Amino acid sequence: IPNVIIIQGGDTNMTINLIKERESFVIDRISESLLKIFDEKITEYWYEPGISKREPFYLGIKLPTLITVSPNIDRYKEFCKNGGVKTYMPVYELDELLAIGQYIRENSVNNNLNDFQRTVLNEDDIKMRYKEFDGIIRHVFPYSKREYNQTINMKNNAISSFDYRRFEENMNIESPYIS
Repeated sequence: IPNVIIIQGGDTNMTINLIKERESFVIDRISESLLKIFDEKITEYWYEPGISKREPFYLGIKLPTLITVSPNIDRYKEFCKNGGVKTYMPVYELDELLAIGQYIRENSVNNNLNDFQRTVLNEDDIKMRYKEFDGIIRHVFPYSKREYNQTINMKNNAISSFDYRRFEENMNIESPYIS
């Protein structure tokens, strides 16, 4: 278990999470040099691009790195060429999501959840979103009401504009028509 987890959010910020101290610090910029000062034995670097097409920092970075991106190869191509390994994230089972929700409710740092986050962690709401989105964690635990509404709209648009012929022709998950 790492002592420090650094999470980069797209092009805008990095959060340094001190696990034992249960403290977090947000830096309102991204910095490759910041990643180089942490000890790789006790630190992990996590990257979530949001809407950014930027790849994570990787040159000269020795920290164990986890990136969570869509199958759009532009987001991870160079990372993989430099030693990164591509895997597909499995979906979660309902009991796992319920356990995650309970853990967050009981252990949130300084109870720093906003009203929306408290609502989405409610067991009944987790079950409802699981039925709607299966075990895709980012949809079961949305960050904000706005993000949740965007996901619903995107899902409805995808269903209404689905073209089976195009899907059949492009059975590659990395196709821009699929991801």
